[in-house]
Amino acid sequence: MEVEMKNTKRTYVGIICACLLIFTPMTFSAVQEGVDAQIAKFKESVVSFVVEGEDKTEIARGTGFMIGKELMVTNYHLISKAAKIEGLDYKGKKVKIDGIVSHDSNFNLAVLKAKCKGLPLKPAGFASIKFGAELTAIGGNEAGELETYDGKVINMAEFDEGISTAEPGFSAPDTLSGGPVFDQDGNLVGIMLYPDGPSKFVLPSDLISRLSTAGAAVKFKKMQPEDYFSTYDGVWLAARLFSALQNSNKATKYLQEVIKLKPDFLKANLMLAEVQVKQRSYSSAVSTFQKIIQTNPELDTAHKGLGDVYIKMMKWSDAIPPLEKAVQLNPENKDVYQSIGKAYQEQRIFDKAAAAYEKHLELYPQRPGEVPAMLGASYFELKQYDKAISAFKKALEITPQDESILEKLAQSYQESGDLENAEAAYTQLTQINPDNAKYFFSLMIRMYDTNGMPDKAAAVAEKMIEIDPNNADAYYNLGYMYVKQEKWQEAIPHFQKAIEVRPEFDYAYMNLGYCYNQIKQYSKAIAAYTKLTELMPDNSDAWLNLAVNFMSTKKWSSAVAPLQKVIDLRPDYANAYYNLAIAFLNLQRNAEARQLYLKLREIDVNLANRLRNYLR
Repeated sequence: MEVEMKNTKRTYVGIICACLLIFTPMTFSAVQEGVDAQIAKFKESVVSFVVEGEDKTEIARGTGFMIGKELMVTNYHLISKAAKIEGLDYKGKKVKIDGIVSHDSNFNLAVLKAKCKGLPLKPAGFASIKFGAELTAIGGNEAGELETYDGKVINMAEFDEGISTAEPGFSAPDTLSGGPVFDQDGNLVGIMLYPDGPSKFVLPSDLISRLSTAGAAVKFKKMQPEDYFSTYDGVWLAARLFSALQNSNKATKYLQEVIKLKPDFLKANLMLAEVQVKQRSYSSAVSTFQKIIQTNPELDTAHKGLGDVYIKMMKWSDAIPPLEKAVQLNPENKDVYQSIGKAYQEQRIFDKAAAAYEKHLELYPQRPGEVPAMLGASYFELKQYDKAISAFKKALEITPQDESILEKLAQSYQESGDLENAEAAYTQLTQINPDNAKYFFSLMIRMYDTNGMPDKAAAVAEKMIEIDPNNADAYYNLGYMYVKQEKWQEAIPHFQKAIEVRPEFDYAYMNLGYCYNQIKQYSKAIAAYTKLTELMPDNSDAWLNLAVNFMSTKKWSSAVAPLQKVIDLRPDYANAYYNLAIAFLNLQRNAEARQLYLKLREIDVNLANRLRNYLR
């Protein structure tokens, strides 16, 4: 009996698991189908329509949707010149549209009286809308048939205080204008708007609450017709929408229309200047800001804007007066000080640049690293290295991995004489950017070499080899630091290793030959310099050193050709004439030596007088 119960339980558990596996996708499918069915149901509340003018010609096509009993909302610009409107429902049946109940010119919305049996749609606003959100719109096509269009939000921005607009990423005719837009849960989130050609926007549906739905409808023929997008409200709305979504060309077009209607409208002029800057139309932006300043001379933001445009134009000296005027008008405008600092820094007036940056940081102590870094750069140029170090450290508190700032900190430590901290900063750079470690190690080696500390430079080179055992430059640098300490024997294996890693390493051969010469191993020096002349046939020093080592072994005849090569390369090289004359004297070629003496007198009298003592 016990065994049977266990078997029963196993079977029961297996059945539950199987049911769960089947249940999950069924639930998802049911939800999706429910949303699709809901969207399809919404078509019953949507109307496509054709607008006729006074002469009975078609002037527009659009879409509307029901928001109450016999109340339909759409875009005002579609019906602003209407004499008659004919509607069609989702079945293609005619919908009688009698007149206009109310409209809001600020947001291009209108409520019409329409006898459609569809249920009212309830606005939900933009709460669920963000970049990438799924949208579905319903609207009439060119034939007046209702269709659905799906896509995602591809752009979104605030165009009025607290009010955003979205750009939908689907292709649809402008007859969709005025139609409803739903989120992926079937909420009515917006209203389609086509203000200019194919450009489309979604306005938040909760703007509908601003419309009056009370009172009798006014017949279209009794309306005062107007071309909405030629009115101030129309062009101002279009200007704000296009500006918000960064369509600079159309924003400029409508802002200029706004300014024609209201020349002194400050907000539109400022917006136009901002758009012109984004378009890099800097000369136009300068003119716009100057016009604003003429009308509003006490507006600090206009003076700052003008100064910032001059900075973008790299007219640094022109930028200073408007920026300083902005500070005079508003000493607490912290961003102006940054601009002033930039303008002075580019003119290499570093004391004034530093003062401006200091003032900026006084007002805005948590400013991102760019301003402390610029302050540090100014102090660095002023050779005030302690202040530069403090500024760069402040910048690194905000952006600790910034290589350019860290390198400037290392340089500041180096210039101040704090080589230990400079090495620490350079070492940190090798860890942040291992691919560029060779460069930072080279800077450390050069730093210690310049400061007469070859032992420290050698220690850095050894670290470089530990990290990269096949780095020929590291071996060369280590060998060179031993040369600086006159440790010839210690230097030789490192130059040999550099050559092993890089067989054509000319400077390694040069120093290897020099080390062998210093320990009087002339044959090995000759071998190194012979290879060097193969690698650097136009290097006069390579040939001279080869000849000198031949002479050190009293191989006078072998020295002649290299010395003549030096003279061919450098006809005024006094040392070559002197050494060749000595070789000729040892070869008993006295006449040739005298000829060289005469030539040497023209080049180096002192060396010629020295040679004269050996002439026979």
